[in-house]
Amino acid sequence: MTHISIRRFRGRRSSDVACIYGFIVRLSNLNNVRRVAKNALALSFTSTARILLGVALQVYIARALGAAGLGKYAIILAFINIFQIVSELGLPALVIREAARRRQAASAFLYATALAQLAGAGAAWALLALSAVALRYPADTTRLILLSGAALVPYAWSSACETLFQAQERMEFIPLVELLGNGCQLGLAVWLISAGYGVNALPAIIVIPQVVGAFFSLGIAGALGWLTPARLDLAFSWRLVRAAPDFFLLALSVVIFSRLDILVVSKLLGEQATGIYNAAYQVVRVVNLGAASYSDAIYPAFSRLYREAPERFAAIGRRALQYGLMAVLPIATGTTILAAPLIAAIFRRAQYAEAVPILQILSWLCVPFLVSAILSRLLLAGNQQRISLQISLIKLAAAGFYLLLLTPLWGLKGAALASVAGTFTGALLNWLFVTRRLAALGMRDLAAKPVLAAFGMGAIVFFLPDRLELGFSVALGAIIYGVLLLLMRAFTGEDWLLLQQLTFSRVGPSRQPNHLIGPQRDMSDGGHP
Repeated sequence: MTHISIRRFRGRRSSDVACIYGFIVRLSNLNNVRRVAKNALALSFTSTARILLGVALQVYIARALGAAGLGKYAIILAFINIFQIVSELGLPALVIREAARRRQAASAFLYATALAQLAGAGAAWALLALSAVALRYPADTTRLILLSGAALVPYAWSSACETLFQAQERMEFIPLVELLGNGCQLGLAVWLISAGYGVNALPAIIVIPQVVGAFFSLGIAGALGWLTPARLDLAFSWRLVRAAPDFFLLALSVVIFSRLDILVVSKLLGEQATGIYNAAYQVVRVVNLGAASYSDAIYPAFSRLYREAPERFAAIGRRALQYGLMAVLPIATGTTILAAPLIAAIFRRAQYAEAVPILQILSWLCVPFLVSAILSRLLLAGNQQRISLQISLIKLAAAGFYLLLLTPLWGLKGAALASVAGTFTGALLNWLFVTRRLAALGMRDLAAKPVLAAFGMGAIVFFLPDRLELGFSVALGAIIYGVLLLLMRAFTGEDWLLLQQLTFSRVGPSRQPNHLIGPQRDMSDGGHP
């Protein structure tokens, strides 16, 4: 399209052509940003409810079963999360990238992915059992881990469907499935724990919602026309598995890294301390899950743009980092200052006062986590999965070293410092390799204004009277932060135009001047306007 426009103006001065071409590219780039933003919003709005339900579940368990019960639940989840990745065999990241480029083959990718992952789920359950026995947890905890492993089987199907939802950029279905599952979890937890089942209810709380989510995913896949009659192509499944070892090791290292602190704390400090640590982490978890959804929404666009429009690839990467930093920096700053009233308001038990200094440290985890999540997606989209794997392995080794060094020295505070240091190590390595292999992102320019605005907000909130309500302090901090960003002109004209596009997208056609960019192409082939 843009080439036709340039030929149309070939007889004019080159400066005019360059000006028009630049305007066209900016508009087309804005259209890609708009699509990414809409995917991110589709995830984030419903994901907010999903995440809050997940946190509400852990808060209920913390209040009903105490720190020791919450510690058991955290240990079980750590095992389930790690072996869920084992069951996936590294296929999601690979299939998202490839299926985003071959949209008409959705059914073939779904069947091949599901077949491989269901086989992987059986193997993962066996490995989970061996690992739980080998680590010699208390007998009741080991039994609960083994029973909860049944969740791996329905998860294999749900994961395959979610992979195709992402590849087809139908991400609005992902939070719906998870919202249903988390709602079911919370309802089961309240029913079973209040009925007196205590920690014995934990396996049912984990397994049953996975079954519900699998059936719901099956219905959505059928409605989208992906469940067409087809033979099971074992050869295609095997080709995918053989192509995915780097993705598998990468995903496995990432999930072990994310749960390593829980496993180390549980073995070195016990289940009670694990519950205190996990209570502090719940506040950070909300932000990190939002950051993960945000980076997942952007990944398919990264994959297409790297191949078809490298100049847009770098621009979308910079914009994604800019918006992400604007969101997480004030949260980290505010959480550090308001940690005590937050913990008191959420958990309402005196024993969780020990979580306050842990939260003040862990609140800074969300900044390098967001940066690392986005940059790692850039590396995967740029076919740099081997580099991404090496980064993850180095980050995992560093985190293990930090945890084993600092946890015995300083207890839970040491574990929190080690987690932040490990995540920062990964973010730094991701930034170095993205800059060297793919594109210079200008992190200093992207972060300068959000950092100044966040710390300006923090300085004001810090001196607010303690008697103020928590909600009022949070709202006032948000207003101050927004005003500081506006005063520093952190938003460009394209940012405001994008906001206007998103605002009016529900009530009519795009306000973009289509006569300048030509007719829209059919998006079913993965192309771009």
